[in-house]
Parts: sequence; structure tokens; C-alpha cells
Amino acid sequence: ILFSTYIGLSIGCLVLPALCERLGVLNQGILFCSIAILLLFSTLLYTETLPEWQLRAVFILIGFFCGGEMMCFTGALQFARKDNSGEVLGVVNTFNMLGGALLQQLIGTILDYRWQGAYNDTGQRLYSMAEFTYALSSITIVICGCVILSYFLRYNRQPEAAETS
Repeated sequence: ILFSTYIGLSIGCLVLPALCERLGVLNQGILFCSIAILLLFSTLLYTETLPEWQLRAVFILIGFFCGGEMMCFTGALQFARKDNSGEVLGVVNTFNMLGGALLQQLIGTILDYRWQGAYNDTGQRLYSMAEFTYALSSITIVICGCVILSYFLRYNRQPEAAETS
């Protein structure tokens, strides 16, 4: 199960951008991937138990649809001039990395706030499933925000237009 997400990601980051770019539906592809990730992550987080094969399938699909993130880089370049494309990609990548870093801090802070004071035999903190579910729900909220924002994306099919503006 550990590498299932990476298997899905390695396929999705190649297939999804190529397919959506060819069909000219980059913005709808990002929206679709955001919704799929929201549904799959919610299934993972809020379902009591899943058989191993379903758990593996959910992780593979989450990875696959996370491959749609590459379309954000392509989409940003649609509105950039050639002489500043590196800067645009740098900004998109900065926001991408910043989101992950801030979410980790937020989840840790929520876990600290919700912690009931339990320790194991070696002195490490113990958290209940409810505490983890509560803290990880912040990811679900962020994904909901991504779904809403991706609804408003525009797609500029003609790169020539972006170069002259």
C-alpha cells in the first residue's frame, strides 16, 4: 500500500496533462481532478474500514488524480510571456511547496490542541483516530477551496496570444 500513491502519480502526471492539453480542456481537467481528489480523500478519511484492495485502489487513484497538479504549471504558462516563464513556474512551485509546509504545521498544531494527554510506554504521545481525523480534516477543507477556485479557471488555448500581451 505504501507505494500505491506513487504508482498512481507516476501514471497520472504523464497521462492527465497530455490528454487534457490535447482535448483543450486543461481548466476542466484541473476541476475534475480536484473533485476526484476531494471524494477519494474523504472516502479515505471518513470511512471506518476498507479492505486492503479498496485501500490500495483509493491510494492509486489519489496519486493518479494528484498528477493533475502538473496541469497547473501548464495552465500558468498559458498566461506568461516566454521571457518570464521561469519566474512564473517558480511562483507556482513556491505556492505548491508552501501549501504542503503550512498544512503540516496546521495539522501538528491541531493535533497538539486536541491531544488528550496520553503517552505510550516510551513516552511518545498517543493520539486517537478521532484526533487524527479532526486534524486531517483541514486537508479536506483546503481541497474544497481548490475545487471552488478551480471552477473559475480560464484556459487560453492560443499561446501566441499570451506572448503578445
